[in-house]
Amino acid sequence: MYKYEDLIKSHLIDDGSLKQNEDELTCRCPFHPDKKPSFNINMETGLYHCFGCNESGNIVNFIAKRKGITTASAYQEIYGHDMTPVDQYSEDKHLPLDLLESLGVTNCYDKLKIPYYDENRELIATRFRHNPESETRFTWKKGDKATLYGLWKLKDFSNDYIVIVEGESDAQTLWGYNVPAVGVPRSD
Repeated sequence: MYKYEDLIKSHLIDDGSLKQNEDELTCRCPFHPDKKPSFNINMETGLYHCFGCNESGNIVNFIAKRKGITTASAYQEIYGHDMTPVDQYSEDKHLPLDLLESLGVTNCYDKLKIPYYDENRELIATRFRHNPESETRFTWKKGDKATLYGLWKLKDFSNDYIVIVEGESDAQTLWGYNVPAVGVPRSD
């Protein structure tokens, strides 16, 4: 079974137009009067797009729009807690949301997405921080490898030293105090 299969299917009307191939469903769009199937949704990722009305989004947007509720309520319904991963991380680590936003830290469904950039701020890797109760705490985007976190900030440091810390949150904390730092990601 796919991650969001039951949730998605419960919000679609199967009028005979619903077709499934691999992990994607194609059917008439639930957001506009659709004469032929133009709506696609991935049951594993929850990403959707309608080629008729151009409505698109993720599983949280889908549930919020289908039920007429806020995205915060949809998030609560899907994942069982009120706070998004970025909000929870911000609170747990005492990091300002605007700092995290400036660093490109975002929500990715029920996990935190942390971009790793090179010296020119080109994306070189993406690390995911999962819920603490999750079996796996950290994962990398397929094909990405561990590297130092904060390489793009090296040019901003005018000090004769750089503090090397464990992980992203320690580096982010020091940056909040204008202390030059790079993070070494945990290996778990």
